[in-house]
Amino acid sequence: LVMIGGDSWSNDNKKLLHFVKTAFQKNIPIAAICGAVDFLAKNGLLNNHSHTGNFVYLWKDYKQYKPISSFVEKQAV
Repeated sequence: LVMIGGDSWSNDNKKLLHFVKTAFQKNIPIAAICGAVDFLAKNGLLNNHSHTGNFVYLWKDYKQYKPISSFVEKQAV
């Protein structure tokens, strides 16, 4: 699943969230960039996966984001 960047991820879309959660449950490889990574963090979908993003401090107010130890400060993971 390739999740492109952009601002459309900031919208609450239950159908889209269900689709992405299903991809995670089925262990489908997922690549995300920019706003898509923020969407994954906001919904707690990165908690059990190594991941990167622009800056981890941007997600400090996301109640479902709890994986500080799995955040990797690199361009890609």
